[in-house]
Amino acid sequence: MYNYNDIIDTIKLYQEYIPNAVNIFTKGNCYGFALILQDRFPGGEIYTDESHAIYVYNRLGYDITGNVEIKNHIPLREYSEIEIKQRLQPKYKDQQKQKDFIYWN
Repeated sequence: MYNYNDIIDTIKLYQEYIPNAVNIFTKGNCYGFALILQDRFPGGEIYTDESHAIYVYNRLGYDITGNVEIKNHIPLREYSEIEIKQRLQPKYKDQQKQKDFIYWN
């Protein structure tokens, strides 16, 4: 079983070594980061609300910014495949910026 500091330390490494990590993983690629955490720390589950995916492990929520509050998030498994694609598809105000980000789908 992993502890809080294991997960936070991993998040800090991403923030430190990936330029613009917070922008990348909060503006269209939150699901991708939740998948990274799920792979690194098995045993939790990905949750999402209307627009943001987080990884929940041991009843605590995480994203690229660190520990986050689980507000209106529900387990991803409760959505259909179509709903998942609609909710978690990267969104861009400027379609040109789309090319600057990593796609996880």
